[in-house]
Amino acid sequence: MSEEGDLALGIYASAEKAREVVERVRGVVGGREVVLTAAAVGQFEELAEQYRIERRG
Repeated sequence: MSEEGDLALGIYASAEKAREVVERVRGVVGGREVVLTAAAVGQFEELAEQYRIERRG
């Protein structure tokens, strides 16, 4: 993040669901740039674990 007011959003989702989220975010932020990138394997292991726990419950 390079500018004041930037937002980083981490999600654990399928590629299709991630694209849907990006479109929803674009609708909220107006003309601001929204970029979707994949994380390195294991980069957000806590997020992945939270997802697995919530899916079981």
